[in-house]
Order: sequence, then structure tokens, then C-alpha cells
Amino acid sequence: MFEDWRRARMRRYRFKWFSVAAAAGFLLGAALLVESIVNYRYVTRHLVREHLSWQAGQHLSLLESRARRLNIETKEGLRDLIEEICEERAGRIAWLRVVDAQGEILAQSGSAYGRGVARETIAALLEERAHSVPEIRSTPGGDVLVVALPLQYRLKHQQQQTGAQPAGSARSSFNVAEIAVATRGPDVLFGALRSNLAISVGSALALLISMAVVFARLPSYLRGRELEDQLALARTVQQRLLPRQIPVCDRLEFAAECLPAYEVGGDYYDVFSTRQGQVALVLGDVSGKGLPTSLLMAHIHGAVRSVATLDEGLQLATTAGNLNKLLSAVTSRERFASLFWAYYSPNERLVRYVNAGHLAPLLIRRGPDGAFERYRLDVGGPVLGLLPQCTYEQGEVTVRDRDVLVLYSDGLAEATNTSDVQFGEERLLAAVEANWHRPVSDLQDSILDAVTHFRSGHELQDDLTLLVARVGPAPEGSPVL
Repeated sequence: MFEDWRRARMRRYRFKWFSVAAAAGFLLGAALLVESIVNYRYVTRHLVREHLSWQAGQHLSLLESRARRLNIETKEGLRDLIEEICEERAGRIAWLRVVDAQGEILAQSGSAYGRGVARETIAALLEERAHSVPEIRSTPGGDVLVVALPLQYRLKHQQQQTGAQPAGSARSSFNVAEIAVATRGPDVLFGALRSNLAISVGSALALLISMAVVFARLPSYLRGRELEDQLALARTVQQRLLPRQIPVCDRLEFAAECLPAYEVGGDYYDVFSTRQGQVALVLGDVSGKGLPTSLLMAHIHGAVRSVATLDEGLQLATTAGNLNKLLSAVTSRERFASLFWAYYSPNERLVRYVNAGHLAPLLIRRGPDGAFERYRLDVGGPVLGLLPQCTYEQGEVTVRDRDVLVLYSDGLAEATNTSDVQFGEERLLAAVEANWHRPVSDLQDSILDAVTHFRSGHELQDDLTLLVARVGPAPEGSPVL
């Protein structure tokens, strides 16, 4: 009870710390998402605009320097110069136009979209209330950033007009240049940064969603881990039901192996001695897989052991019928079991058995001439737990020295390779006859090695159980019943 309390407490601690970690991960994902979005908006809305505005200033500086160097005096000369610059920087400048203080267009190159420079913008620029007024516009060729900048160059007729104005109003007679810069240009410079920020946004969003899913699925996960622990415990209990050491009488030698395909299996074997000196051999296979199958297997194990104290093989047919009625009453129709149940009497050299729908065990004998004789122990009746009113028949077989009895489940006979071919009874017989001269434990290992080699790495689809017994003197040093 203390152990159960300790495990429950440890599970609560694991749940608490896992919840804290999941919550921390969720908050971290939220913070990373917010930061990534803010950075992305800053790059796209501020850095790109600032870079485009800087480019517009560079275009304007080029226009001013060339106009002074060429001493442009007329509108036509200014228009030619603007067209030359736009042609040199095609793809970067969508249009460029120059207007005077009254908004009259002095020169223009390119197809301008939208309204011209507003009088309020001109006044703000010329009165030094603003340096530039950037604006994003959509055009057929893509988005452009339109920047209005004061142009500190005037044509000849404008210079003559300025001379008649007061000195304080000289700046009001400067011109204004409207430059439309293509926004696709900065992709070369800011493309990698945008991509990284977009990846950061996606990663933060994925982390946020993952943490939310983990937090939501945490109780189910912990219940699953608890179920895994219970399955591991069930597997341990089930393995303990199988005999840890196969008993050996003075006239019978054993070797057995059970390989479950899943955590818990439905195969079952048992070998034990009775009060009258007989040896019971039991091998069963419960239909289905998983925990319900293992529970039914444990039920059969307890019933067989209980009945063995009262009946030692004299009324096996009646006992099998009673066990069939019991299983039919406590299990559903899809749960049934095949069972081979036998008693070996060393004094009588006789094996009494009932085969309840199980694969027939093989009795293999080698005659005086060296030829092998095969006998199938198939007397009995249908599987247990399916037909409550059926009857069973008891079989008997006399054995001789060196006879080999092979009990196996369908997991061995139906083991398949990569070509979906089954191992089958004939390959089993071939493995037994090829290793007939070897001790029972080596004979069993040879059979299992043959199955493993045949499977070629293909996983078991069903539990595999093998029990091999040989009539004859027990090996020296073996425990004796």
C-alpha cells in the first residue's frame, strides 16, 4: 500500500513539473511570436521605407549635381536630364517630376499615378516644416514609395524672379521633386532578413501551438504512461505464471520457451508434477491480443492447476467439458481458447490427453531402421469457451525411449517471412529430425533458430510458444521429480 501511495505521489509531482514546463514553453512561444511580429512590422514599415527614402535622396542629389554641371536653364533641358536619369536607373525609379512652388509641373519622366504634389506638401517642404513626405502607392507595375523632396536648383527664369523677392522668401521659390521608387528593389537587401523574420514568426507560432497541444494532451499522456506501467506489471505477473524451471522426471526431459508478440500475450504453457508422480503438460492459446487475453490466460492457468489436485488424467474429457462450460459463462463469444492438456505416467509409459481445438502436438519416433515415424495428437474436441454444450474425448498414446513430443502454438507454425510464406509443420518436422541426436534444450534452440532464420527479420504477428519433451533418462545434474 505504501508503494502505491509513493507511486501516486511521484505521478503528481511529474504532472506538476510537466505542467510548469509546458506553461513556460507556452509563454516563451507567445513572447517569441509577439517579438517576431513586431520586428517584422518594423522592418517592412520602417527600415524599408527609410532605405527607399535614402535612395530617393541619392537620386535627387544626382539630379542636382548634373543640373549644375550641365547648367540646365530650360524646362526642356530639365526634362531631358530627368529622362536620362530614369533610363539609367530603370527598375528603381518609376517616375520623377519637378514642380515649382505653385505646383506647376516643370519637367516629368515616367507614368505617374495618383494626384500630384499637394500645395500643402509643397508649402511644408519649402517652409522647412518637413524634410520629406513618403507615401506608398499601388501601380500596375507594383507598389512604389513616392517621396517629395525640396530641389535646390532653379531654372533661369526662376532665378530672375527670385531676384525681385525679399531675401527672407528666397527658399519659398525653390522647386520640389517627386520621386517614385520601386519597393521591390530592397528585396535584395532585406529579403534574407524578411525570410528569417518570417521563419521566426512561423517557428514561434508552431511552438505556441505545440505547447498548447501538449498542455491539452498532458492528462491523456500521463494516463497512457500509467497504463504502460500497468502493462509492464501485467507482463511480469504473466511471466511468473510460467514455470521458471521445467521439472524433469527420471524418464522425461523438457525445454520450453514463450515469446510474446506484444507487451502481454495469450499463449500459456505449464509443466508440473502431481501427487501420484505424473507429469502434467499444458499448452494453450487464447484468441485475441492484449490485456483481456492475458487475463483469460491467467484464469485458465488457475483452473488447470486447481483441477489437477483432484483429477490426474483419469477423467480429462469430463474435466475439459467442465472447463469449457466455465469459460463459456464468463467470457464473450469472441474470446475463446485452444488447449492441449496431457498427463504423462512414467510407470505406465502412457500419455493421456485432450486436445481442445489446439494445433496437434507431434510425437516423433525413430524406428530400428532409422526411419522417422510421426503421430499427431489430435483427439479431443473444439476450442474452449465457444460452444458450452459440446463434449470432449480423451486420447491415449504409448511412448518409448527417445520419443520426442513437440507442443507448439500457431505463432510458430504461422510465422511468416518477407514473402508472406508461413513456416508450417513440415519445416518444424525437418528441424526436429535434423537435430534429433542433440539434447532437448539444443533441439529446442535449433527449432527457434530455424524459425528466426526463416522470418528474416519479419516481426512476430502472434505469440510463439514451444515445448519439447523427450522420453528417456534425464540428463545428469537435472532436477528430478
